[in-house]
Amino acid sequence: MNKSILKFFAIYFGFTVTSNFVHAVTPAFLEMIAAPSYIQGTAFSVMSFFSFLTAPFWGKMGDRKPYPAMISLGFFGYALGQFIFASAHSVSTLLLARTVSGLLNGALQVNTLAYLISVSTAENRGKYMAWYAMLQSVGTCVGYFVGGSIGDYSVMLVFYLQIGAVVALGILTPIVLKDAPGRTLESGRIDFAEINPISSMFSSLKKIDGALAVYLSTVFCFGFAMMAYDNYFSYFLRDQLGFPPSVNGYFKALIGVIAIVANSTINMWINKHTDVRRSISVILGMSALAVATMVTFGDSVPAFMVSALVYYTFNAITVPVLQVMMMKDEDKSNAGLISGLYNAFLSLGRTFGPLLAAFVYGLNPLYPFMLAAAVYALAAVLTVINKRQYDHRVRRTA
Repeated sequence: MNKSILKFFAIYFGFTVTSNFVHAVTPAFLEMIAAPSYIQGTAFSVMSFFSFLTAPFWGKMGDRKPYPAMISLGFFGYALGQFIFASAHSVSTLLLARTVSGLLNGALQVNTLAYLISVSTAENRGKYMAWYAMLQSVGTCVGYFVGGSIGDYSVMLVFYLQIGAVVALGILTPIVLKDAPGRTLESGRIDFAEINPISSMFSSLKKIDGALAVYLSTVFCFGFAMMAYDNYFSYFLRDQLGFPPSVNGYFKALIGVIAIVANSTINMWINKHTDVRRSISVILGMSALAVATMVTFGDSVPAFMVSALVYYTFNAITVPVLQVMMMKDEDKSNAGLISGLYNAFLSLGRTFGPLLAAFVYGLNPLYPFMLAAAVYALAAVLTVINKRQYDHRVRRTA
């Protein structure tokens, strides 16, 4: 592994750790400023929506500017969004903070991946992508653990530490990282049609068949259910069970460890020994069952937490399986088209899931989880239909 990759991974790991500091204390912070319960999901939905809208723009900007400069801009944008969030005392300011984060964070997320691709070779790219994913999981564990531990003593100190660390990363990045060698930067004006995600998505949809459409519907349902659940799980622990930030941090750290183990064992076995189109139906069905069990035993804290652990184990292996399915039985020349649609539908699910969960939580704190269970069940049904569609396609072309 060359020095450029090591430096990049060190900086990116620093961000994955510090960006998760505040997640462990966000429910306590919202309680502290007496924010309504719907803001937990609505704020995330706003951020996801603007990230979806601006991702193509930041990709085009990355083609025109050095990647380290764009990554640095993303760090500063993230820090600005968090500063506004930490200073908020009203719903409008909280939503403004998440809008800023959604608009500017894409410069970081889009261009870190582009930088990694540009400095790797075809032979080692898969290995580096695996490290990239692993750092995200480990960084999440560490960030939640540290943020939750500090949050028991001071919620605002967690914000200050996070903002300061991210600003430092923004200053350090263009000093430490050099742009990919031999890279030619594009010039000229950016065509609006190239960065309009809505028109681009609808144009791409015209090129797909029914089987791929059902698969993308499954991806949307997964993104919807996952974020409807996840956005209110931590909030529920604080709002309904009265847990301190440290419990939230320790639990999410444990989940991160489970995700690492599950991805390095269960996922490998599934991909090697099973038909993933059949396995995904079982995985999504078990996710629905685990969430339904959690709702059923909502008045028993031990049963609630054990059911949550089971759910998060299945959730950890869902994304890699869905990504394997993305190009299975498809024309590899359409990889860019299908990858773009996958990310678009996942982002839309992640936008609408927490938004609807935000409003049903006010009716009953268990409703977001009931909603997630229902949509997971729908996703499982869609994968059964999708399996039959692809089997029919194979028989037709045989």
